[in-house]
Amino acid sequence: MIVQILLSELSSQDSKREPLGIILTEIGRLEKIISNLLGFARPSKPQAVLIALSEILETCILLLQNQISKLELDLIRSFPDHEIRITGDPDRLKQVFLNILKNAIEASSSKGTLSVGLLYTIEEAIVSISDSGSGIQKEKIKNIFDPFMTTKDEGTGLGLSIALRIVEDHGGRIEVETTERMGSKFSVHLPRTL
Repeated sequence: MIVQILLSELSSQDSKREPLGIILTEIGRLEKIISNLLGFARPSKPQAVLIALSEILETCILLLQNQISKLELDLIRSFPDHEIRITGDPDRLKQVFLNILKNAIEASSSKGTLSVGLLYTIEEAIVSISDSGSGIQKEKIKNIFDPFMTTKDEGTGLGLSIALRIVEDHGGRIEVETTERMGSKFSVHLPRTL
């Protein structure tokens, strides 16, 4: 956070911007690697507390707002007027949505669309995250949840496998729809009670 504050206070011509930018990038990369490895190696049972999914999603969007703004993505939220609380682990579900949202942002091209939706049925809550990015190649779609499978140069390949494990620990599932060069949609289905 301090590096981000320093960057925001410097003019665009300041020579300190480049090294601070490198520091910020490397901190993020190291943090991601460590948290992914720990999450994959030591999964824990989810808590069962009442949670509001829209609040968790808003927190995730806020954490990623800088990346969304940098790409000038059109962010579309579709949340119900009336929140229905479900039981689950807020921290672990935040990790699921952060992983999927990060992938959607990274797959997006400048001025694309990022959609985040929430829907409740009698039995489940469904969170959908869609992007208008590059989509996933057909030959890779069946392996995207495999540990260490990545299509990114700097990815660890653990984000989606951890997300799937967390969702399955909650008794849910993740569905994927994708079209190459048109985008992807990840739908997280969670039971209303854990």
